[in-house]
Amino acid sequence: MNGKESKTGMNQSFFQIRVSESVRDDEWDAFVESEAQGSFEQTSGWAEAKWSAGWKSIRVVVLLEDRILGGSQILVKQLPFGFRVGYLPRGPVCDNGRDDVLTLILAALKKVCKDSHLSCLIVQPANNGSLTEDSLIRSGFRRDATLGIISATTAIDLIQTYEAILSRMTRNFRYNIRFAERNGVIIRDGKREEIGLFFRLMLETCRRQGVSPNPSTESFIQKLWDVFSPHGNIRFFLAEYNGEVVSGLMCIPFGKVCNAWKMGWSGKHENSRAVHFLHWKAIQWAKDNGYHSYDFMGINRALAETILEGNHFYKVAKGANLFKLSFGGEVRLLPEAYYYFKSPLLGLLYTKVYPYFRKIKGAIV
Repeated sequence: MNGKESKTGMNQSFFQIRVSESVRDDEWDAFVESEAQGSFEQTSGWAEAKWSAGWKSIRVVVLLEDRILGGSQILVKQLPFGFRVGYLPRGPVCDNGRDDVLTLILAALKKVCKDSHLSCLIVQPANNGSLTEDSLIRSGFRRDATLGIISATTAIDLIQTYEAILSRMTRNFRYNIRFAERNGVIIRDGKREEIGLFFRLMLETCRRQGVSPNPSTESFIQKLWDVFSPHGNIRFFLAEYNGEVVSGLMCIPFGKVCNAWKMGWSGKHENSRAVHFLHWKAIQWAKDNGYHSYDFMGINRALAETILEGNHFYKVAKGANLFKLSFGGEVRLLPEAYYYFKSPLLGLLYTKVYPYFRKIKGAIV
C-alpha cells in the first residue's frame, strides 16, 4: 500500500494510520473479504470500477505491526458548484469490539475531509453494527434520511437444507419454479460479450418500473466484470425460453454472501416463470459453492419495519419488494446513512436545500 503514514499511542500499543489514494490494494481487499461483514463496496476493486464512472478513492487503514486491524474506503466525486463529496459505503470495516480502532478511523476520516477538501462525507456503516449511532454522533456525524440509500434487505439463510429453503417460499413461488423447470426454461452462465444483452434487459426493467438505471452505463458493468472476475467475485446467469434470452441476473459473491446485485427482464414470456427459476438456480449455485447467505440487496425500509412489527409481507408489499420477499428470506434492517460537514454552515445549508441534494442523489450513490 502506498500513502502517508502516522503513528499514535493507545492502550500501550502503537498503531499506524495509512492514508492512500492508490487505485488497487490487494492486501486491503483480502482483509475486507476475510471479515464476516466486509462488503465488496469497500474493496479497491470496486473503487477501480467506480473510477471509470468519475469517482476517485481514498483509503484509511489502521495497522499494528503491519497487520491490518480496520479501515475505510471513501469514494470521492466532484459535484456542481464546487462541492466535493465523499461517500463511504458499508464501512468502516473492523472487528466488533475494537472501539479503539474505530475511534482512530473516525478521527482519520475527519482529517481526510479537511486535507482532501471534502465538503461533505456520507457514511453508511457496515452491517455488523460495530459502528454505533452514539459513536458517530460523538464524532460530529448526523443521521441522514434524505438520500434514499438502501437500509433494509431480505436474505436467505443458505445453511438450511434445500427443503427448508423451499418451505419458506410462498406456495405460488414453489409452483412457479417447478413450472419453469418442467416447461423448458434453461439457466446458463453468461459471458462477457453478453453484458450488452444483460444491460438492455436491465434498461427495459427500469423503464417499466419508472426508475433510472444504476449503473447507468454498460461500460461500468464491463469494467466491474474485468476487475472482479479474476477473483471469482462476479457471476452472471441468463434465462432462456424457446431459444430466446428473457432474463439475466448479475451476482457478486463476496465473503460468505452471494449478493443478487442487478437483474433484468425483457417483459416477454411472463408465463414461462423464467425470472423465478433464475433466482432459484442462483440460490442453488451459491449454496453449492459454500456461501452462507443469498442477499437480494434491498427492500423498502418502511415496508421492512412494518413487517418486523408483525404484519405479513403478502398484505403490505407489492412490486419488486413483494417478489423478493416471496422467496422467504429474513427481513433485515441495515444501518442508516450519516453525514459530516467540515463546515457547520454547510451542514445548515444542507438541511435547507434538501430538494437540490435529492436531485443529485444518483450522482452520489
